[in-house]
Amino acid sequence: MKRIYLDWGVVSYLKKDEYAELRNLLLSNKDRLFLVYSPAHLEDLMKSKGDPQFDNDIRMLSNLVEDHLLDINKGIVSPYRVTPEDFCRNYVDNSSYLSNNFDLLLSTIEAASIPGDNTINQIRENLNVAFHIPQEFRSNELFVRTLPNLPESPTVKDVVESVRQFMCEMVLNPGSYKKHRALIHEKGLKLDSNAGNWNDDEAVDKITSFLKSKGIEQSFDDFLMMNFYGKKFSANEFFTAAYCLLDILGFHSDKLPKDTNTVRSVTTDAKHAYFAGFCDWFISTDKSLCHKTKALYSHYGVSTRVMTPVEAISAIQEETLPYEQNYVRFFIENELVKNHIVECHNKESDSDTDFVIYKFSHRFLGIYSHCIYYRYSDGSNMLQFKLAFENYSRFLFYDEVGMMIDSITDYFGLQGISDYNLSRQRFIKGDTDVTISWRFDNGFIYVKNDEEMLRPELFFVFK
Repeated sequence: MKRIYLDWGVVSYLKKDEYAELRNLLLSNKDRLFLVYSPAHLEDLMKSKGDPQFDNDIRMLSNLVEDHLLDINKGIVSPYRVTPEDFCRNYVDNSSYLSNNFDLLLSTIEAASIPGDNTINQIRENLNVAFHIPQEFRSNELFVRTLPNLPESPTVKDVVESVRQFMCEMVLNPGSYKKHRALIHEKGLKLDSNAGNWNDDEAVDKITSFLKSKGIEQSFDDFLMMNFYGKKFSANEFFTAAYCLLDILGFHSDKLPKDTNTVRSVTTDAKHAYFAGFCDWFISTDKSLCHKTKALYSHYGVSTRVMTPVEAISAIQEETLPYEQNYVRFFIENELVKNHIVECHNKESDSDTDFVIYKFSHRFLGIYSHCIYYRYSDGSNMLQFKLAFENYSRFLFYDEVGMMIDSITDYFGLQGISDYNLSRQRFIKGDTDVTISWRFDNGFIYVKNDEEMLRPELFFVFK
């Protein structure tokens, strides 16, 4: 079982004949492959709204991902059950609000406030406080471009309005981001052309060295933090800022060839990379997106595998191979070996149990990444198989739980199991009392939900 995220380029290209093999593999192996989408797909999709291809694009996306949405609520990414068609109907492009002046925005908020609430008046008072800007900043071309149209003695409101104008320019006017990036490069903050040959996993450290060479005594992350000016930010905002910093400094910068490209072309790619970090595989046709994503995944310890469509075909073919009759014995004998031990606990005097934790190079039954091997003083043994993510994800979709149960029962069989569909539903709902079990000569096997994570775990008990 692999959770897969496709960038928009792949979704769009899958309609073409030359991508038929990948398309068929993705659509015909949904018992092993779990495809998801995010609001970033909608940002890309909406660019073609009104064009004849729009309906074909959303139909292709829907066929792939069904109703498996990753979205952010209060800064937290969670799974949701919404089809792209339904999500599209309720999609709101918030960039339109940038074109409203600040007074209009405050008036809109005030109109929606509870009668008697004085919050907006307090905000207006604070906005009229003077904001001191050193004179040397005003002669800096980059500063003037970032904060345009500031009066000689600005207030906080003037600065906020100036920032709004700059963001409006970046988001709504094609070519503005490229000009801004070029200006930053002219001021000396541009990586050497050899940066394109860096190993992706070394990129962030090399950028830290580059910043120091420019007199900036901060790490890559500290430099990013400074740009938030102490404001609270989400993981998504930080990742997006990191991605954009790579692009601005010249690490596989997006060429932005289309006349319609704005900064959103870069930030949408950043969102794709962030949401893909909650998945096992990220499949992309965009080389610059792949390089920046790999650099950040390496830096932040995200195990998501980034691959091209050609690489994905081979990976899917390997992932969907049928299990041989002696698969379990072969897997355990080859995986429970010394080089896969990630943690070992020796027997203690006050315990009758010794256990070892193993990390697999390939998931057991396509599901489980780790195993705890318990050895009891009475001579009995137990293997506890667990799924532990090494990416941003800490959750399973409802359908993923069903896929796990199906994969286990497909291998061990349904003989003697009554009301399987009812038990399966109980697993999906997180019921910790439900079990499915099988007996064999020297012991038994059973599956039950972990009481804390509410995800299925598999147990082998034997002498």
